[in-house]
Amino acid sequence: MKIIFLDIDGVLNTDRYISFQKNHNVGQIIFDPEAMKNLKLLVESTNSNIVISSTWRIHYESNEKLWRDLGRNFNEYHLNERIIGIT
Repeated sequence: MKIIFLDIDGVLNTDRYISFQKNHNVGQIIFDPEAMKNLKLLVESTNSNIVISSTWRIHYESNEKLWRDLGRNFNEYHLNERIIGIT
């Protein structure tokens, strides 16, 4: 089994896209579409699964806003089913 240990901030939640959202008053966290497309391509081309190794993982059990935002972003790219754990 191939696994991608994935950080979120700086990888999917990029400085470039955070600045874009601040300038456009976006009310939710939207991951960088280019980074998400690259992740989807990587996952599909290598048939890999994902383990979240980011501080975002602490929001998993409480289902706080950050974890819901993560889920929404991954769902948009049909990657939710590829998350197999957190560490």
